Amino acid sequence: MTARHEELRAEVRSFAEEKIAPRVADMEASRDVEFELARLIARQGRIGVTAS
Repeated sequence: MTARHEELRAEVRSFAEEKIAPRVADMEASRDVEFELARLIARQGRIGVTAS
């Protein structure tokens, strides 16, 4: 992987650990999806990302 791939990987991991992981238990218990997470992901430009 290139340095940019590693940077992207670190950014995505950090986001997942900080924003998504703390909400998983509640979403699983309620069986609801917090759509605000999708908005946060989209604001970062991550919706529709492809990897090659």
